[in-house]
Amino acid sequence: MAVATVAPLTQARSREIAEEDLRRLRATRVVVGNQPPPEVLQAAEALGLDVIAFDPFRMPAHRAGSLPLPASDDIALVLQSSGTTSRPKVIPLSHANIFAGACSVVEVLALDSEDRALAAMPMVHIHGIVATLLAPLLAGGSVICCRERAVKQLVTQLTSLRPTWFSASPPLLLALADEVERSEETPLACDLRFLRSVTMPLASFARDRLEALF
Repeated sequence: MAVATVAPLTQARSREIAEEDLRRLRATRVVVGNQPPPEVLQAAEALGLDVIAFDPFRMPAHRAGSLPLPASDDIALVLQSSGTTSRPKVIPLSHANIFAGACSVVEVLALDSEDRALAAMPMVHIHGIVATLLAPLLAGGSVICCRERAVKQLVTQLTSLRPTWFSASPPLLLALADEVERSEETPLACDLRFLRSVTMPLASFARDRLEALF
């Protein structure tokens, strides 16, 4: 985001939808990881867009001073809305927008350098990007990024990588509770300081159950 405007793509159900998204976002390049969705590759080819394969573990080191510094009003992130209209709306966010949002999360959750987030929310939405990725880093802490959100994997990460907080939707939190109870590892050996429920209301019985379990 320091050198280009980034627009994360949701998982495409077809090449046509991926192509429509790339057109709507006015993409000029397509950056993929080591498991690129074929629909996205096909859409990029149909639009004549360059595809850049990016492996962060094999990138050469760069001095921070060699990177350009963006202005606060430069557009860092472009997201697509969902749910309120038949066609997604394109929402541009400046570096100042994102910084303010991340600062707010740090302040409200009292995050510091000792905190480690378990980031299981999708990185195509504002919560996943700002709250569970950027805010912990801004506080000087660390982040565990999940490629898969399978609850068995989440339980393993809670006990082995020892996050201090976890933010998720009520369905995922309750699925996690089910998995912990099935494993009979109660109380779970973890370092959680708090759980955060997002995206929809959490029923009081569900909150009581989570508090009792963790």
